[in-house]
Amino acid sequence: MSVNQTIGPNNTQTNYLPPEVGFGSDEKMLKELLEKRERLTATIVNLKENAQYEKRELITGQQWFSATSGGAIKTTYTFRLTFDLVALNGGAIPVGSTSLTLSSSTLPSSINIPNSIQPVHGFGAANNGTSFYFINDPLVFVRTNVWTTGSQIITITNNTGASLTQCVWVMEYFKN
Repeated sequence: MSVNQTIGPNNTQTNYLPPEVGFGSDEKMLKELLEKRERLTATIVNLKENAQYEKRELITGQQWFSATSGGAIKTTYTFRLTFDLVALNGGAIPVGSTSLTLSSSTLPSSINIPNSIQPVHGFGAANNGTSFYFINDPLVFVRTNVWTTGSQIITITNNTGASLTQCVWVMEYFKN
């Protein structure tokens, strides 16, 4: 008798609309559920059509490795985090190696990981005021440690010869 509004954790904004919905016979409840469902539908369509990239964890709606278990389809959904690495660093990223640690006070903040994550996409770009570089260009690349809830470190290697004044990185992953 309710509309399932999220597939992921509480701090996740979803852009996936579940196909199942249950309506009771109570007229007031029906009106409330229809309003919630319409609001959810509008939000999801806007997210998907605009390919929203935010400094918070979003569920992308991508489905990976669906399987049937006990007659039910079990699907692993992909999440997305977008990073403004210059802002996260507090200023330009110097030549060499720079490590950034996500915490509850950073944007994006560290995320809750049930057991582990499995990255599926990583992309982005940077510039140093003279040239554009695409991650993972031989001169600019981003690496991370194997993330746990307690340790989420991003390392940027800048071999361009000048500080990076813009560097955006997107990581998409699913949670195990």
